[in-house]
Amino acid sequence: MSDLKKQKIVSSLIQQFKTMKGFVITEYKGLNVKDVAILREQLTLINSKYIVVKNSLAKIALKRIDINIDNRIFVGPIAIIINKNDDIIPMTKFIVKFTNIYKEFKVKVAFLDGIYMNQENIKQLSCIDSKEVLMINVINSLKMPIVNLIYVLTNNINRFIMLIKLKSQTN
Repeated sequence: MSDLKKQKIVSSLIQQFKTMKGFVITEYKGLNVKDVAILREQLTLINSKYIVVKNSLAKIALKRIDINIDNRIFVGPIAIIINKNDDIIPMTKFIVKFTNIYKEFKVKVAFLDGIYMNQENIKQLSCIDSKEVLMINVINSLKMPIVNLIYVLTNNINRFIMLIKLKSQTN
């Protein structure tokens, strides 16, 4: 591979890293082309991208954006999942699901929302509901006191009206 091509790859990686919300470095040894195609297709649905990259080029790109990863991570074939979604939870849920199906697929390290994580951390994070679900829960919990107040007020008014109707019927 020529130096110019390597520079283009590094520049492309840097651009993608700058627009990401997180990334996961994986070991894909043992996955066949069909498995990787499935992985790429599924990641596209959650606004993520799967890039097979040379270790040295990945190291250079990460260093240029001031992310330092232990050199032991860059042993063996690696690929990087780049998450462009504001919510990292869907990606973590997908990774856990994929690693349960494809035992060969391993997470080496993740950098999500500025925090380094391992495969166990990703499993824990995947148990959290997505951002949308959490926002709906907050809205519902904020809405419930108002709904309960309306119920109490309308119920009392309805009882009062019924009482007046009964009183007028008895007279």
